[in-house]
Amino acid sequence: MLLLMVMAYNGTNLLDPFVGERTIIVIAFVGIGGISFAWLWFAFRCPECRDNIGKYVLMTADAGKWLRVLILINSCPYCKKKLMRKTVSDDR
Repeated sequence: MLLLMVMAYNGTNLLDPFVGERTIIVIAFVGIGGISFAWLWFAFRCPECRDNIGKYVLMTADAGKWLRVLILINSCPYCKKKLMRKTVSDDR
């Protein structure tokens, strides 16, 4: 993806017979968006039941609230176990 973006920015004509310059940028950003979505989908798991919290948030919350829900979630939606968070007082 990064290579496609660099090629588009520099005006490399390697792919011009097949696709236009703007098409390369669109493909790159769609790819980056897909990778970001997949990371959110698979990265967040409950430490107890190992179920996928990221998938739950992406499927149930509005798209504009995904980050807020991921930050503020207190318990696993599947096993209802409280999610531990490290606080400042834990460091002392």
